[in-house]
Amino acid sequence: MEGQNEDRSTFSVGAEQILQGTEVESFIRYKSESFIQSTPILAEDVVARPYLNDVAMSFHQAGFDLEVVLPWLAALPDEVLLETSNEHLMWKWVEWKSHTTDMSTVSEGTDVIQLQKLGLVLEAAKYLQQQFSFEPWRGRNLHAQMTWWIEEARYTATMVDSIPYPKDDPPPLNQWIISKYFGVPTYYVSQDRQNTFHLHGAAIIDNLLENFIFKRDDNLVLFHATSLRHVSSVLRKIRVDYRLRTTDFSVDRAFYTTTEFNTAFCHAHWRWRGCKAIIVFVLPTNEVKSPEHYLELLDERVWKKVVASCSNGQYSEELKGKSFVQGWLLSNPDDVIKTGMEFGVSRAADVARVNEPPNYQLAVIDDSGAKILDSAAKCVIVLP
Repeated sequence: MEGQNEDRSTFSVGAEQILQGTEVESFIRYKSESFIQSTPILAEDVVARPYLNDVAMSFHQAGFDLEVVLPWLAALPDEVLLETSNEHLMWKWVEWKSHTTDMSTVSEGTDVIQLQKLGLVLEAAKYLQQQFSFEPWRGRNLHAQMTWWIEEARYTATMVDSIPYPKDDPPPLNQWIISKYFGVPTYYVSQDRQNTFHLHGAAIIDNLLENFIFKRDDNLVLFHATSLRHVSSVLRKIRVDYRLRTTDFSVDRAFYTTTEFNTAFCHAHWRWRGCKAIIVFVLPTNEVKSPEHYLELLDERVWKKVVASCSNGQYSEELKGKSFVQGWLLSNPDDVIKTGMEFGVSRAADVARVNEPPNYQLAVIDDSGAKILDSAAKCVIVLP
């Protein structure tokens, strides 16, 4: 278990926070040279299966070689493709491939050939090898490398040369419309307004509620930042999947939203390259904030205890039976995890710090909560 906790501590924070000194500069410089893959032309039998088409594109955008991966994906029934997140499918692929190939995900080293055996294209394998040549990460096994790739790096290391809005039939910009692509109210932001859009977020959301959604005094409005390519998947079904890294309010499962538009806007630009989106959820407040399944961490002492426990892989008693948890964003997860590993969770709680300025997040941490959030009215803001 100690080894697992060590891997978890590394991958629960951003890479820039892990690397120190000149290595940070080297990593950022290398990351800025991320590789670009051309959009593939898929066979008609793949395009004819919409769920397979979406998943195949997600694998491609994550740096996997479709010639290697697609036969395995095509053998999966549409029900599995619909019900399983892309991230979980990637893990299933790695698990299957590691058992059917002459290799092991627990082997040491950063051999590019080993990474290609797991289905990564050469550019992605070289990127991963370069990253794990830095001293703080040297010696991580293949399982740890693929954890970081699937859960973190694939979002920032790869870009696909797609355009935000179709040129042959561009949608109206800077106004709410019913998008034929998503089937829900959608606001496409123009290039010239993207840098100041956050200043008008409140007015734009009010306009949404007035014109598309029945405005009630008890409406709860939540925001979730994501990549444009993930929007359709979230709109179809919210999944609270198991993952290997810990987060502020969960040891292994969470879908994060925020009540603050600006927080989602900043997260979209910090986390995602290329076209981004903010999904807006609107539902009655009492459906989320029912005392039976909702916990708000207003007491900083309790908040510290929860984030210290979850970050260090220990289930917090305060979260028992809860579907929704709301509280501040943790600013120093790396310190909390390292302290927890060396001195225990109680000491880790002492070093936990609220992000400045404080950002509020609301996490869905079980399937019941996901089902409630799925019932919300949904809208999309597309950022170029």
